[in-house]
Amino acid sequence: MRSVAISGSPGYRNVVEFLIGRDFRGDNSIVPELATSWERVDDRTIRFYLREGVTFHDGSPLNAEGAAQVINYVMSEELNSDLLDFVGAPMSAVAVDEYTIDVSTPDPDPILLSKMYFVAITSAKQLNEAIDTYDTNLIGTGPYQFVEWNAGQGINYTANPDWWGHANPEAARGSVTVENLHYVFRAEEQVRASMVAAGEANIGVWLSSEQCADLGGCAVAPSVETIFIRPDTHGPMFSDIRVREAFHLAFDTEGIVDTILAGEATFAAQICNATCTGHDPALVPYPYDPDRSVELLAAAAADGVPVDMEINLAAREAVFPRSEEVIQAVQAMLPEVGFSVSTNFYDPETFGQMVVQNWKDVRRIATW
Repeated sequence: MRSVAISGSPGYRNVVEFLIGRDFRGDNSIVPELATSWERVDDRTIRFYLREGVTFHDGSPLNAEGAAQVINYVMSEELNSDLLDFVGAPMSAVAVDEYTIDVSTPDPDPILLSKMYFVAITSAKQLNEAIDTYDTNLIGTGPYQFVEWNAGQGINYTANPDWWGHANPEAARGSVTVENLHYVFRAEEQVRASMVAAGEANIGVWLSSEQCADLGGCAVAPSVETIFIRPDTHGPMFSDIRVREAFHLAFDTEGIVDTILAGEATFAAQICNATCTGHDPALVPYPYDPDRSVELLAAAAADGVPVDMEINLAAREAVFPRSEEVIQAVQAMLPEVGFSVSTNFYDPETFGQMVVQNWKDVRRIATW
């Protein structure tokens, strides 16, 4: 299996594959996956040379024409998928020959190659013949293939006997050692820990340090995800830089890490961690300075900024162990410097729909 530290990726990236991957066991550099090599044609275009002899789980072959169709579909403005917002400027693809594909952007894009890590190559046959199943039935080229999805309960996968990586595990960066996989969805970390303790599950994720101490055999590794609070900088309060700085200074982040999270977290200075394109090692975290926070809010209020507006903090449930306790601590700290705040918790699906689909209606809130 390819096990990578992104929520959902062990299930997703073991079913669908991408033109490029990353060397998670090494230096996180870009490595070949469905493309064996690539080259810059000009400042807007990268040419990829596809791996030959690869088949999708539906039996259709990987080729440049199909890959281009999929890229153009998922990156189309008509589809308006989340991916389009995530990678920024639109891109398009065209087949050069059977196993060569050009991917281009309207304007020069120096990080186009990095963006291709997020663009999955799924079955063009599915797009053409069964597009109504596209969102619920993953068809890729990966080491595991989709069997069944029970919404809110779990997903089943089985090993793909025709995976190209069986014959070349070094290039595939992994091998298949488990025949069947069953991902069970359990939001409560105590339930996940209990399932492992009872032998009902082989692996439990996102467990607390106390649960790991009881169970033994836990592995701890950095995540590529940075958890952050996103205030509405377009609203009348957070559009003022003094209010935003006061917001930063109001959090005793180190105290939260040391107490609630038992030291098992890193105080981030930016959204991009050290493995991320755009990381700036010179940035340092804001200090905890509630007195300065009070001063900044008072100065903003004196200039007519409505600093007494209530902050509606929308938070995801079970983002990581004890995430609810962290939000409760944040909610307690903000009023100490003069902010008014309320908190609402949402399950991940509801939260995602609210933020992505109805963002214009909820922009005045802060999201976690």
